[in-house]
Amino acid sequence: MSEIKEELYISEKTFEEMRNLLYLKFYMSSPVDDKMKVKLLLPEGLSYLPQLRLLQWDAYPLEYFPSRFRPECLVELNMSHSKLKKLWSGVQPLRNLRIMNLYNSRNLEVFPNLTEAINLNTLDLGWCESLVELPSSIKNLQNLNWLEMSCCKKLEIVPTNINLASLEFLHLRYCTRLKTFPEISTNIRLLKIKGTAITEVPPPVEYWSKIEEICMERTKVKRLVHVPYVLERLCLRGNIELESIPSYLRYLRRLNMIDISYCINIISLPELPGSLSALTAVNCKSLQRLHGHFRNRSITMNFTNCLKLDQRAQEKIHQSIYINQSTYKVAILPGEQVPAYFPFQSTGNSIMIHSDKVDLSKFNRFKVCIVLGAGKAFQGCDIKFYKQLSCEPREYYVPKRLDAPFLESDHLCMCEFRLLPPHPPTQRELRRPIKMMMVSFEIRSPNGCEVKECGLQFLEPHETSQFRSLSAPYYFGSSWIGSGSSSSSIEEVMHADQEETSSDIEETIHGEKEGIRGNKSVRRWNKVGAKKMRLSLECLQPSLEKDST
Repeated sequence: MSEIKEELYISEKTFEEMRNLLYLKFYMSSPVDDKMKVKLLLPEGLSYLPQLRLLQWDAYPLEYFPSRFRPECLVELNMSHSKLKKLWSGVQPLRNLRIMNLYNSRNLEVFPNLTEAINLNTLDLGWCESLVELPSSIKNLQNLNWLEMSCCKKLEIVPTNINLASLEFLHLRYCTRLKTFPEISTNIRLLKIKGTAITEVPPPVEYWSKIEEICMERTKVKRLVHVPYVLERLCLRGNIELESIPSYLRYLRRLNMIDISYCINIISLPELPGSLSALTAVNCKSLQRLHGHFRNRSITMNFTNCLKLDQRAQEKIHQSIYINQSTYKVAILPGEQVPAYFPFQSTGNSIMIHSDKVDLSKFNRFKVCIVLGAGKAFQGCDIKFYKQLSCEPREYYVPKRLDAPFLESDHLCMCEFRLLPPHPPTQRELRRPIKMMMVSFEIRSPNGCEVKECGLQFLEPHETSQFRSLSAPYYFGSSWIGSGSSSSSIEEVMHADQEETSSDIEETIHGEKEGIRGNKSVRRWNKVGAKKMRLSLECLQPSLEKDST
């Protein structure tokens, strides 16, 4: 219909003789908006159409369904963006109906009686802004699996004391007048009540047996007392009146995600279950204390702009980072210095490590830490690793994305990586030791925050499961957040690198004469001499481009 240039009127008689019509679809290929003028018009409504199975009419132009229409064979009714105020009166034979979509029918005031729609599976009433009440006849929809009622801004009444056996997905986002927690099914798996006026969660919810996720973002809840024991994901984001989290959350053995971002009145967090793998607490302005440690080895933590965290809380976070973190996980929290348990440290956004400090060929797992400057947002960074093997640099590229808001102070961002080589090492690489490695952190956004410092810690396979036999002060010093005496700046590594002589280059040339295959970039490096062994990011790039060709 979006391609119709002039108004087209459809007479009721058009369908008069179509007794065997099964499929009727008038659709908009482009997005429908309120300003769009519908040019396909139906002045008198639809005729009988006794065999119709599917009826789709986007932006249906009439306020009422035709009285002569009989939906007894209808399987799918799709009237999104319609002008309907009411569909039909009384009880209709709807035993074949499986899908009903009235999305964005903003004038719909009266919902039809669905007593006979016992096989209805999907019901979409999203953006039906004039709808005030969901009728009690919904109790007959024992096969209803998915109910969408988001943005029904006038909705106040949802039937209670009914238990729809098949309902698993219930969305009531931004039903701003809804004050009563929906109790229409104990079999719900996903419940979204974001932006509602709900103030409390009733006790029976604790015993819901199938619930996986509850999204209560931006509700009016002040105290969270009752939470289902089998819950897996809990979003409380933006509950500015919420003051506490129940301590019995530690008994929820399936809980793996909690988001309390922008809960500005929460002062402390209770001990959390060992199953927790993601804790997001962005802009929790009052958060000071954490009770208990984080025991999940794969936990991700985000404490951006939690500026009131006390020293003990920060210690618990750092302990979890050091002991527990696993591959590709992230932790972010306020901080001004790379922690002392990162032995290799540098100012700026890159760090270089020489083989006289550590055997670079034995490690492919490590933690990195960057200090992010205040005053801008952080969307993540690209981490680039350059390993130099016998004058040939090899690049490893690891992108890391993170959506953090405007940083009100300097922050630490820490994560762990396992490097996998882009291809198996050659025989030549196996015979030649790695001389140095450079790690560079490049902020994704051109207007993003500055990387002020960076640090790196090599990890052995067992190192993340427990403390090594060396004493804790070796790793943490007198402070969890202070710089360690073992840190190495780029300038120090470059100075150590000056110990190299041209014998390394001569050994490579000798290897070439013995039949070890090389490439153009190696021969070019041989010509410029040992001075080129002291690499910078700019020096490495031309050789990388040669290798890629």
